[in-house]
Amino acid sequence: MRVSAVREAGVLTVRVQGEVDRDTAGRLRVGLRHGVATAGPDRMVIDLAGVPLIDAAGVAVLLDASSAAAVAEVELGIVGAQPYVARILAVSGLAPLMTDG
Repeated sequence: MRVSAVREAGVLTVRVQGEVDRDTAGRLRVGLRHGVATAGPDRMVIDLAGVPLIDAAGVAVLLDASSAAAVAEVELGIVGAQPYVARILAVSGLAPLMTDG
């Protein structure tokens, strides 16, 4: 799994590529926490277009990022979730964060 970040036009986009599971969730948590900490006034978007699979550990990381963003008053969105991943996020309570961009 790879995590990269790009800041452009007031949006910090954190791109995730690869499977997010119990073996990779820790790295994603660090990346997303860093993103929230450095977002400042920018909106933060988590791009999951490159994620074919996410398990409960990955969902927990996204929920953690959502909580951290709320505390830091950073607007957070999730984009690009493939159908399988989107279904998992929807039943996990993350549907309100999913946007088209």
